[in-house]
Amino acid sequence: MAIIKTGDILNYAYTGAVQSVILPKGVYKLEVWGAQGGSYGTTSTGGNGGYSIGIITLTAETVLYIYVGGQGTYNTTPTSFVAGGFNGGGKAGYRYGGSGGGASDIRIGTDSLYSRVIVAGGGGGGWGYSNYNGGVGGGISGGQGSGYSSSYLAGAGTQTAGGAGKGYSSSYYGSDGSFGVGGNSASNSSSYNRSSGGGGGWYGGGGSGYHSSSSYYYRGGGGAGGGSGFVWTGSNAPSGYLLGSEYYLTDASTIAGNASMPSTSGGTETGHTGNGYARITAIKVDSLNIPVNVSGTWKNANEAFVNIGGTWKAVEAAFVNIGGTWKELG
Repeated sequence: MAIIKTGDILNYAYTGAVQSVILPKGVYKLEVWGAQGGSYGTTSTGGNGGYSIGIITLTAETVLYIYVGGQGTYNTTPTSFVAGGFNGGGKAGYRYGGSGGGASDIRIGTDSLYSRVIVAGGGGGGWGYSNYNGGVGGGISGGQGSGYSSSYLAGAGTQTAGGAGKGYSSSYYGSDGSFGVGGNSASNSSSYNRSSGGGGGWYGGGGSGYHSSSSYYYRGGGGAGGGSGFVWTGSNAPSGYLLGSEYYLTDASTIAGNASMPSTSGGTETGHTGNGYARITAIKVDSLNIPVNVSGTWKNANEAFVNIGGTWKAVEAAFVNIGGTWKELG
């Protein structure tokens, strides 16, 4: 078991599965980047992912679950649908559509959508026609995609609702986004269905639709909506939300994928491209965090005591001599 110390940086790249860590009590910076939506070659791009940041204080040893969103893909096999990016991306259309990018989030204590403390929204998928781009993910509200007419464009996820699925008419709509999940593309098995999937997020973006006419199929579609970001500061908790005020984030913000944000590799970027990312920085670890084997299982000893003159006192720091050099434990 690795010992987590003040100043440690834990990086989490995309794996397509949940990752987890046990953190000792202390103060931590949480950062997440959402995944980009799927692109139709270079002509219609998936929306960029968003970014969220916040500081959390943990008063006891706590399990965190980390979900890193997967980039949406493009349908290269007409007459089939394509799954959305890992962690909430909506699926792509029957012909040439891009699927939604997955959100990246961190969950506290329980592996549930209702225990997410921070979320970066994923971008919507690009529609299968030139310059019908997906909406960006992240921010208070994700972005709406581009297309022939704003009347037919899918909506973005917000702080309280998923984006509405749209298209030329209700028979050719994509599905609505929902809590944590982007809407799917229109479900019709038509050669004109180039619709795209919504991005995952706090609430997912809506899936796009299309027009039924062989001459005007492109007029009823557009890029899917992006998913929203979220930071837990006491607002916009849905019914059934599992976290209380003890997990409020400070210095928190969520940034949409069309704005400047820190890059995962240093510097800045305008929206996040590719798969998502997550990072936890230990600002101040308050416990000793010494591994102890208890009945064959390694556990962190967060506290230690020593008897001085008949009085038990907490050990604030412990040292070990390694090759003549004293080094601090924890």
